[in-house]
Order: sequence, then structure tokens, then C-alpha cells
Amino acid sequence: MRKKFLKYLTSTGISFMSLKYYSSDFAHFELWMKKTNIQINQLNIEHADAYKNFLQELSFSKKTINRKLSTVRRFSEFLYKTCVLDRDFAQHVINLPSRSRSKILKSDSLIAEFKKHLDSKHASKSTIKNYISDVKHFISWLDSENILS
Repeated sequence: MRKKFLKYLTSTGISFMSLKYYSSDFAHFELWMKKTNIQINQLNIEHADAYKNFLQELSFSKKTINRKLSTVRRFSEFLYKTCVLDRDFAQHVINLPSRSRSKILKSDSLIAEFKKHLDSKHASKSTIKNYISDVKHFISWLDSENILS
């Protein structure tokens, strides 16, 4: 089934690196199915939720968990489109939030305050735009490195 799934993914035009990650993540999912004695034709919503819970119990980062969940969703889509299953068993599985809503609101609030500060210093619109963009990229980098978590 792995070869057919990877061929399906290749037909969608994904990059070589994405295919490499899908392959690795799919191997992880296959191992979990084997350890839990689940056959592909038995996969259902409860299994998708159980796998998500299993991933959360391990020491993976949120980014890695979300990538693995993406693989399961794509595999579920593949099984449904190729009529192996009569429903998309993982369609409902959502990613873990990368940042808490309160952190997002706090950073948005801080960015707004910084913009007001730059306005009060009579910075040009293009300078403000560039500074705000830089700050947003910096916050995104902090999130991706889990520095603020």
C-alpha cells in the first residue's frame, strides 16, 4: 500500500522533500497500526483520534505532530478516493495550534503598540511597514523554534 500511496502523492505534484517526509511519517503510522493490530480496511474515526492522542503522548514537537497528522489525512483521502474505504476516516482530524490564542492576541497587541510608537516618532509608512513585517517574522521564528513555549 505504501508504494501506491507515494505514487498517488507524487501525482499531486508535491516536492521531493515533502515526499520524503510523507514516506517517513507514513512508515511511523504503519508501525503504529501494526503495534495496535489495526488493518487498513478497518481504519475509522476512532483510530485517527487514537493516533493523534498517541502522538501527543510522545515527545514530538507540535510541528512534527501536525506534519504526521497531515500524512494521515492524506492517506485517508487516498484510501477514500481509491475506494479502499467508504469514507475519509481522518477528515475531521485537526492540527494542534502552534500558539495559544492568548499568545497570538498578546503579540498582536504588542505589534499595534509598536506601530503607535513608530507613528509618534514620525516614521515613514514604508519604514513602519518594514519594521512590522520584520517583527512578525521574528515572532514567527520564535514560535517555530519553540522559544516562547
